[in-house]
Amino acid sequence: MHKGANLTGLEFRIRKARLRAIRPYRRPPFQDATMGPFHHFSFASLWLQDEDGHEGESLFFLSQLPILEHHFLPILFHTSDCRYEALYQTMYWSIRNEGYRGAAATALGQLDWALYNLAAARAGQPLHRFLGAERDYARAYASGGGVNYPISELESEMARFADEGYRAVKMKVGMDFGGAMADDVRRVAAVRRVIGDEVALALDANQVWTTAQALEFAKRVSSYNISWLEEPVHSADLYAIKELCASSPVPISFGESEKTDRVFAVLADFGVKHLQPIAGYLASIQEWMNVRNLALGRGLVFSSGGYSQATAQLVATCPENTLTEYLEANNGTMNPYFSLKPALRDGRFLLPHEPGGSIRVDWEYICKKGMLALDKCWDKNQAGPLVPAVM
Repeated sequence: MHKGANLTGLEFRIRKARLRAIRPYRRPPFQDATMGPFHHFSFASLWLQDEDGHEGESLFFLSQLPILEHHFLPILFHTSDCRYEALYQTMYWSIRNEGYRGAAATALGQLDWALYNLAAARAGQPLHRFLGAERDYARAYASGGGVNYPISELESEMARFADEGYRAVKMKVGMDFGGAMADDVRRVAAVRRVIGDEVALALDANQVWTTAQALEFAKRVSSYNISWLEEPVHSADLYAIKELCASSPVPISFGESEKTDRVFAVLADFGVKHLQPIAGYLASIQEWMNVRNLALGRGLVFSSGGYSQATAQLVATCPENTLTEYLEANNGTMNPYFSLKPALRDGRFLLPHEPGGSIRVDWEYICKKGMLALDKCWDKNQAGPLVPAVM
């Protein structure tokens, strides 16, 4: 683990911001235990430019546009001669009344990522090196196995992942909204058979079961050498998590639903063996690093998903066996729309050397294809005044 650079002491004089989104595009349907089937996918990005022309872009949830426009942009544009720590603190407390466990925290985290990418570009370094990584790759595990897949398709996909060099794969469980446990167990057995004993196998239940059901399922699949069982009960039911972790024969993982680093110490105290923050969901890059350090300090397993082509930059700062999730049904469909992205080879993301972030959205190509859904620009002269809400 390497500390690397943070933004403390740096000044940001942002003069322009731009939010663009791609129209939803069709992809093969994918379903997990509690959502789907998903037939389309889409994404957006936030772009910032400072007064010296340096740029930073990060993927951004379009649904968070009002928070960006009304909370953060006035602060970015109207706060001058201010170091990052003071700027971030102002933005952080501006969403106090929105709470720190929802969309506002995620919006701040994605904006923070754009600032980090801008700072790395300004320093002439790729973000992972700016953060202290000593290697230019991150290992990935392949994720898929939707509950809507026939067993033959499930076996084929998982076998292909193993053939492509992934040393860990993850499949969905919780068919029929958790009501077909026997079928889930049969599917787990089939996947273990086709991938062999050398490839790690993880299961994701997407919060579908009660504690008793999750424990019963863990017992039924424990003989298949399961690396972790992900979010088998409701992510907000901390006492259910504690009860499950105390008895489960399979390691339990949680963290993808969290928007603040403060919760992870409680998860660790309650017996969660594998912490899984999604980079970009938490309120800052520093919060993600705090969870990384917590996991490493306590000897817990740590991995991180989200937009994995970008998350790989952060995972490169971790020990080499740390994994980022590559959900092919989502992440893979984005690749044609990037002008810059990591290469994916033998289960590893090979990170580019260009300064700044590891991905660039090819908005010119998207426009040519007639797929631009939104293009909204702001500059320093157009942003509204800084008027904090008071309650």
